[in-house]
Amino acid sequence: MTDEQDVLIILTDEEFEVDPEERGWSEPIRNAVGRLRPVKLDPAIVEAQMAKFVRMVGRVFQQANAEVPPESGLSLEEVELAVKITGKGQVQLIAGGEAGAEAGITLKFKTKKAP
Repeated sequence: MTDEQDVLIILTDEEFEVDPEERGWSEPIRNAVGRLRPVKLDPAIVEAQMAKFVRMVGRVFQQANAEVPPESGLSLEEVELAVKITGKGQVQLIAGGEAGAEAGITLKFKTKKAP
């Protein structure tokens, strides 16, 4: 990881082992917030994962839009997706009923209008 000030901290409920050297998150606090724990991530990792995710989403929806018959007069103009960042910095799509139950990031993509 780079400079200590250049760190992204997320809260995750993923499985973890308690580090006996870690200070600041005592047992009562861990119980109060459930299974959440802070994880320090290199922003460059999250940045790279988000860029990869957005590129893949762009390709998927570009292909979906290409499949719409021109005579239908329809086009895909907007897509809203819910994602989460894991404790390892991966960007994952939150699907179906999970989207309402999990905290996450909402990404809203709109097609560009011609100038």
